[in-house]
This record gives sequence, C-alpha cells and structure tokens, in this order.
Amino acid sequence: MRRHALLALLAGFVVAGAGLWAADDPQSTAVKQEMKKLEGTWRVAAMERDGQKVPEADFKDLQATVRGNSYTQKKGTETVEKGTFQIDTTHKPHWITITPTQGEDKGKKMLGIYEAEGKDTIRMCGAAPGKERPTDFSAKADSGRTLMTYKRVESK
Repeated sequence: MRRHALLALLAGFVVAGAGLWAADDPQSTAVKQEMKKLEGTWRVAAMERDGQKVPEADFKDLQATVRGNSYTQKKGTETVEKGTFQIDTTHKPHWITITPTQGEDKGKKMLGIYEAEGKDTIRMCGAAPGKERPTDFSAKADSGRTLMTYKRVESK
C-alpha cells in the first residue's frame, strides 16, 4: 500500500525542478513548466497493481500534495510518506524518479513514467524499488508495477 502511495505522489505526482538542471540547460524551461503543472493536491482516482484492480476502498482517502520537487502523501489525515522527485522531460512519456524520505520505502528510488492529461488528470506508472523503469502504462501480473490515475483536488 505504501508503495502505491508513493506512486500516487507523482504524479504525487505529486515537484519543483529549479535545482534539477543547470540554468543554461535547454531543458530547464521545459522542466520548470512541467513542474508547475504537477504542483497542487491530487487524489487517487484509479489504481491497478500487478494485473489486478485495487479496490477503491484501499485508495479512496489517498492524496498527494506536490510543492516544488517535494511531496507529501496522506491517507485521510495520516501522513504515510514524504519525499522528493525528479522529472526528465526529454523522454516520451516523461520520466519520474521518486525518493521517499519518510515512510516504508524510505531511501529507495522508484522509477516511473507519467503523462498529464489536461490540467486536472495525471496518469503514472511506477515500478517497485529495484525494478526497471516502465516503458508503457501497464501493470501486468507479476510486473512489480503500479498504474495510477490522479485527479486534481479543487482549491477551496
């Protein structure tokens, strides 16, 4: 469950890239623009893991808040994970590398891909720690992958 929360993040997605690239790097502008799209609070709308749909009850209260290149994952009011991430916009789909600093997978890098669908939906596919980065948005049986869809939470 915690691994899934991390992926939720991504997108938890939950991201600030100002320090990820040198100021003169041509990717700098693209990364900054992409990070701005990811900022905010996101709720998990759908989840599939290793070929199985995850019951909504398992993720219905799961949210990720992204600020800069940091995220906080909560289930209800309980913080279940915090961490940082980096994105790489030179790949299609874009790459995301998540490193939890608090939670079950603390210190373990998780590799994933993501895509923004409009301004209010993010789709992310992530691998369990130690597994290879996904190349497509699938979470087939025994793949060690989690596929998640996030929806932006409206500001009040």
